[in-house]
Amino acid sequence: LPPPPPPPPPNTFQNGNTLVCGKDDSPTCLSCKPATSMSLSKHVMFSARFLKDANETKARALASALKEKGINLYIVEADVGDDFGQLTATGLNNMAVMISFATWNYGEKTTSPSCSYVEVQRCLERNTPVIAIKMCPDWPPRPTGDNGEGADMNGMLFTAGQVYLDWYNKPWDAHACATQVAEKLHNMAQKNPSISKDIFLAAGSGALEGAMGSLQLGGGGGGSNPQRQQAEAEAVR
Repeated sequence: LPPPPPPPPPNTFQNGNTLVCGKDDSPTCLSCKPATSMSLSKHVMFSARFLKDANETKARALASALKEKGINLYIVEADVGDDFGQLTATGLNNMAVMISFATWNYGEKTTSPSCSYVEVQRCLERNTPVIAIKMCPDWPPRPTGDNGEGADMNGMLFTAGQVYLDWYNKPWDAHACATQVAEKLHNMAQKNPSISKDIFLAAGSGALEGAMGSLQLGGGGGGSNPQRQQAEAEAVR
C-alpha cells in the first residue's frame, strides 16, 4: 500500500487552502476564510462615522432595520482586538452598492486609513452606486476638521442632481428610513438584475417580491398606501 499522505502544513485546511489569519479554521470567522475563497460575495456597504455618539446609534439602528428587511448589508462590527481597517477594507472591496449615512462630519479626512473619507474615495474610484441619507444641514456635508478636503471629496460624490433621502431635523425613525432605502435598492435591482443577488439575502426570483412585501409602512394588500406616499414625498429630495 502506498504511504498515507503527509499531514497538511500549519495554517492550512485539510483541502490545502491557506488560512488568512493563521489562527484557526473556524468557518464562521471572516478572517479565516481560505485564501482561495477571498473573492467574497458582494454586498451593500454601510458607510458612516462611528464615534460612539447619537449618530452612530441612529446609523446602527438603521442597519439593523435593513437587515430585518432581508438586505445583504455589511457594516463594520469591530470587537476588542479586531482589525477595524481590515474589516473596512473587506466591506469596500466587495461592495455592490454603498449607503452613506451623511452626518455633518461625514467624509472628513482623518489620520485613520479606514475613515469615511477613504470610503467616499473608494466609492468614486469604483463608480459604485450610492444611496445618500442626509443627516446634516448643508449638502453635500462640509466637515470642518481637514482644511476642506472632505468637503471637496463629498462634492465629487454627492453631485447637485443626485437624489437623497432627507432626514435632517426630523424625528428619527429607523424603520421608516429603512423602508425608503430598501425601495431604492429594489429599484436598482430591477434596473440591473445582475446585482439582485448582491443586495438581497433571499435567493431566487422571489427575493425581490419578498423584499417589496416588507416595504409597507402601514397596512397591507395592494393599491396605494397614503402613509408611504407621504413619507416618500417628505423625505426624498
